[in-house]
Order: sequence, then structure tokens, then C-alpha cells
Amino acid sequence: MTQKVETRNAVLTKMAAINSDDRSKYEKALHNQVLNFIEENDIQTIAMYFSFEPEVDTHRLIEALIHSGRTVLLPRLYPKRQMKFHKYLLEDELETVYRSVVQPIESAPVVEKSEIDLVLVPGVVFSEAGNRVGFGGGYYDRFLADYKGKTATQLFPSQIFKKPTWTVEEHDITIQQLFKI
Repeated sequence: MTQKVETRNAVLTKMAAINSDDRSKYEKALHNQVLNFIEENDIQTIAMYFSFEPEVDTHRLIEALIHSGRTVLLPRLYPKRQMKFHKYLLEDELETVYRSVVQPIESAPVVEKSEIDLVLVPGVVFSEAGNRVGFGGGYYDRFLADYKGKTATQLFPSQIFKKPTWTVEEHDITIQQLFKI
């Protein structure tokens, strides 16, 4: 087993063990940080993801952003580990695919990378410098390789490491803004 896999599994176990009171408190604080950052930076188009356990919940954040008039995009997975972001409205149909990923249906409008102001990136483990261990598919690293906008993530305390304990590879994309407790 590689260091990335071992670290990912250990942190996922810690994330799953967070009690509901702490989880609720952490998520509220993280959402407020994200909303303040978006407001302060006049960000209008946000690429996000539809979270699943034990990730930081994004469902309420998505609703808040849509209600504030922002454009929210969700990823759709494509062959060869590619993804595109599609516009999402609360009443839109979603489908569940590979690894419990919830995504827009194919007919939802695609938004070009150059039109995205911020990508809120999922992941399991992050260093304080923004190095990331995701879920192992490489979708976000491929998407972000030529993305020019802002990147950010939301982290529970157990997800942040002072320095990487894993090998940071050349194709690993560093995340710019870490929202943490």
C-alpha cells in the first residue's frame, strides 16, 4: 500500500468519527469562511461538488450560493478520467455514478473553464501549503492542470498536515486557499 493510500484511509476513518455536534459546528464555520471569501472577491461562478460522507457537507453551501444569485456548477465525469462542469439549479435532476459521485445529467449546460471564478476542490488530506491527496481518480488534477482561476477547499481539523507525509508528484495540483478550523 502506498503512503497516499495509507494516509487517505487513516484520515477518512478520522473524518467518519467526527461526532455530529462537532461536524455541524465545523461545517457552519467553514461555510461562513467560504461565503465571506466569495463576497470579498466578488466571485460569481463557483464550481463545486455534491459531497458525500464523510466529507464536509456542501449541500447547504450550494443552496446558499444559488439563493445569493451566484452560478453554481457541478462536475460530470467523462471517459479517460476527464470532467466538465455543468450549471446546476436546485430543481435540476442529478444522477449517481462511479464511487457514489452525484452529478448533473448530460443535458445540463456545460460552462467553459475560462468562465469559472473559483473551483472548490474536494480531497481527503492537505498540507498547509495546499498539497492534496484526493480520492484517487485524478479528475481534479487533470481539470486544474490548465485552469487559471482561484482554487479552494474546506477542511476538518483531521484533514490538514503541516507538511506532506506522502510523495507529492509532478502532476499534483496545489490548492491556493484552505478554509480550515
